[in-house]
Amino acid sequence: MGVTWGLYNALVKVLPRSRFISCTEEVDRLRMVKTENELRIMRKAAEIGMAGVEALLETGREGVAEYEVHQAVERAMFEAGGDNP
Repeated sequence: MGVTWGLYNALVKVLPRSRFISCTEEVDRLRMVKTENELRIMRKAAEIGMAGVEALLETGREGVAEYEVHQAVERAMFEAGGDNP
């Protein structure tokens, strides 16, 4: 996690007496531990993604137009609970 050089310079100008330190390691450690809700969401996202992969494998073959494959993948992901895949 970080900030752009432009944002850093803007912050230094607005907060001249502040000291900025890196907390990347701390944030990374916090992100390693998932709550039950985060795990539930990740499992659902994997399920939705897998529905798309299965649709791709079923429809993606010679002679099938790309837009048809796209429609099948999108439909499968919507039906699995996705939104705007």
